[in-house]
Amino acid sequence: MPQPFSDPDWVLTKSRRLAANELWKEHDGGDHVYIQRGCLSETLSDYRHRRRPWTIRCSVFDQGKPDGARSLFAYYRNATENEIKGIRPVGDETYLWKSPDMRSWIVGFRSGKYFVEISLAEEGDPAAPMSDPARAALLDFARRLAVSLR
Repeated sequence: MPQPFSDPDWVLTKSRRLAANELWKEHDGGDHVYIQRGCLSETLSDYRHRRRPWTIRCSVFDQGKPDGARSLFAYYRNATENEIKGIRPVGDETYLWKSPDMRSWIVGFRSGKYFVEISLAEEGDPAAPMSDPARAALLDFARRLAVSLR
């Protein structure tokens, strides 16, 4: 990421950057998906909400060129189930879906040469429905991050 990202509602708890030749450490053999599309690095960051029981995991892939980001975005979007349509876009292209099994909302977007995927996990009662405020907080976080990538 060009600049460290900060948001007043979130606290950065962990961050690390992986060069392309280190992606295997995080993706357990799936690193070729990124490398074939021109990935130069990935920045992984974890955030905790200041007042709510929410956590964010953010992956920012520097694909070197917009075509690489476009290709990686298409790869992930094609694998997405439960996509939620009709959201206001983030960056150049956006998808949003929810994973009830992991109790998380996931947004992916591309902005120039970057592909980003962010998940917001909700802690608490596993039987409780996932909340709209959590979804809104995730999209707000994503929009702020997208602005910082320009």
